[in-house]
Amino acid sequence: MARSHHRKAHKQRLKDYKHVHEDLAHVRQKTGTTFVFTLLGIVLGGTVGYIATGGALLWIAAGIVVMGFAGYLLGKRVEKA
Repeated sequence: MARSHHRKAHKQRLKDYKHVHEDLAHVRQKTGTTFVFTLLGIVLGGTVGYIATGGALLWIAAGIVVMGFAGYLLGKRVEKA
């Protein structure tokens, strides 16, 4: 049977890690959620526009613009929450 109450205590560096992690919680990430959602919207809009129209550049560009803007708005909403 296991005897966990006999094991050694955790190392001090592991105890300190929790405090370091809390101190770094305020640091902002370099790539924001808005950028990622905008990029995904652009890729999705271009892909759907290409598949739906068979390669018509006007509609691909329209899909990129519309879905990029939708991704931007969604990213802003996610960052706010």
